[in-house]
Amino acid sequence: MAHVEVQQETETARGWVYEVRISDVARDPSGRPDRATVTQTRHEVRLDWADHDHWSGGTISPSRVVEAVLACVLEHKAEAALPEGELPHKFDLATTRRWLPTIDDYIATRL
Repeated sequence: MAHVEVQQETETARGWVYEVRISDVARDPSGRPDRATVTQTRHEVRLDWADHDHWSGGTISPSRVVEAVLACVLEHKAEAALPEGELPHKFDLATTRRWLPTIDDYIATRL
């Protein structure tokens, strides 16, 4: 399972921009973790204040919302229509609704 780590938060006029690192441990053919094979990717993720309010009612920290949304996308990656099958290095979290139309339902159970 992938681990999402928010590393930096920058406030903007319309919300926040986050530097995020995602670490994932590969699995062997039987499904067991192969700790020798860890991949890490970095992403710049934008969260608009309106999306923060939509997902959390404004009651949960924006960084926690970012973590929850990315965790949902990664957990449901097989059914998500990600560009080229992977998370882009730079994107707005609102686009996750196009990749995974049911994401609002998943996030409601995580926050």
